Amino acid sequence: MKKTMLFSVAGLLGVALLVGSCGKYPEGPNFALSSKAARLEGDWKATSVNQSGTEWNLSNLTLTNSISKDGTFSASTVITIFGVPTTYSSAGTWEFYDKKTKLIFTETTPATNAKDTFDILMLKKDMVKLKQFDYDSGDTFTYTYEPK
Repeated sequence: MKKTMLFSVAGLLGVALLVGSCGKYPEGPNFALSSKAARLEGDWKATSVNQSGTEWNLSNLTLTNSISKDGTFSASTVITIFGVPTTYSSAGTWEFYDKKTKLIFTETTPATNAKDTFDILMLKKDMVKLKQFDYDSGDTFTYTYEPK
C-alpha cells in the first residue's frame, strides 16, 4: 500500500512538473530543468543574423554578448573592413518582460537608457534565438546566438 501511494504521489508530481513547465517559446524548448535566467546567462556569439528574409554574411562581422544572471550585460560588435577591425561596445541591464516571452536590454554605456526589445523565439542552454522589429526601417531581424 505504501509503495502504491508513493508511486501515485510521484506520478502526480511528475505530471504537474511537465504541465507547469510547458514551453512558451515558438522554437523551444518545451521542457527545461534550468530557469530562464540560468539558460540566458553566459557568453554568446551570433552565428546567424537574418534581416527580413535575407541572411547576413558574418565573415567580417562579429556580434557577442555577455549576459549575467544579476541583470547586467555587455555587448561588442566588431566590423572588419579592409583587414582593419573596428569595435563598438555597450553595456547595461536586461530584464524579462511580458511573462518572460520578451527581453528588454537597456543600454547605459555609451548611450543613456536606450532600450531594445526582443521576442524570445528559443531559449536553450546552448542556443538563443531572438527577433526584433526595427520601427525605423520596418525590417525584422532574427538573431541566433551560440555559446562563445
